[in-house]
Amino acid sequence: MTVILDTNVLVAGLAARDPLSPTRRLLSAVREGRQVALLSPALVAEYLDVLNRPEVVRWHGLQPPLPDRWVAELVGISLALDPPASTLTAPDPGDPYLWALLEAAPDAVMVTGDKLLLASEHVAGRISTPRAFADAHLSSTSR
Repeated sequence: MTVILDTNVLVAGLAARDPLSPTRRLLSAVREGRQVALLSPALVAEYLDVLNRPEVVRWHGLQPPLPDRWVAELVGISLALDPPASTLTAPDPGDPYLWALLEAAPDAVMVTGDKLLLASEHVAGRISTPRAFADAHLSSTSR
């Protein structure tokens, strides 16, 4: 199974101080090769844009060049796709690239904290909160 990490999960995982938080556990699993992340050029661009926003840097203390280094590391250890546009309409008009990835990778699960995305019925069973994903797919001994 591959995971698509919504940007809010990446930000929360990088900013989390508690190593047992679901987002931090998920990022650790990806970094350690226990979980495979799926990326697209559009998702990588979104990661870089959001992680380098002044308010994110200020709120979460993710000082440059940490965001760029982490995204570069993530790109190096993830599967990359450049999927065609999705035939499904994303619930958030700003997130069509997430739907394109889901459609291109039938075994992928999107992990997000976005309530609008979580409520989508188009891809039932393929969207998870960080906590639900960690509880279901990350063993408690690998925290």
